[in-house]
Amino acid sequence: MIELKRLRDDEEGSILVLFSASLFLLIFFAGIAIDLSMYYTKKTDLENLCKILREDRFTYQDTIRYSSNPGITCYNIMSDTMTENNFKGGITVYFKEDPYPALANYRKYQIRMEVSEEFEFHFLRLFGLTQVVVKAHIDGEQNYGDGGNDMIWHPSGSVSLYNGSYTGKPGLPHKFVSGDYPEGW
Repeated sequence: MIELKRLRDDEEGSILVLFSASLFLLIFFAGIAIDLSMYYTKKTDLENLCKILREDRFTYQDTIRYSSNPGITCYNIMSDTMTENNFKGGITVYFKEDPYPALANYRKYQIRMEVSEEFEFHFLRLFGLTQVVVKAHIDGEQNYGDGGNDMIWHPSGSVSLYNGSYTGKPGLPHKFVSGDYPEGW
């Protein structure tokens, strides 16, 4: 009984235990902070690329508007821009035009441009989290005509031929899925 009391009251080595525990916690939180800061830096980079894409959408709005397939035209513009910026991740364009405009001299469509890239964790790998896909997108909408006497150009084909998603990598062929849109868009 006296031996147990002596071990309980003995303080030799307590500083070493406290220092070890504190160092472990410090390294743990520093590792998480570094991984998360690198993740958010990557997310910010993708958001900056989306801002460039928004500017392209305004610059080339007439090219998109007067295209016989505005979805693929938008995808090609995005692909060229991402190639020029040495982006190697995935790109997706969601294009949706109103198939039944209220009047024949009115046109409305929505575009979502999305970029994605895989991000690899370094510290969190110790806990089984190796990588995650980082995404950013920019939405846009265009309306033409006011329902009056405007003459609005429409592609000759049905909107179902180009409404949907265009997915690929910059400079490579794309995959088209008709009627595919992001959830809640």
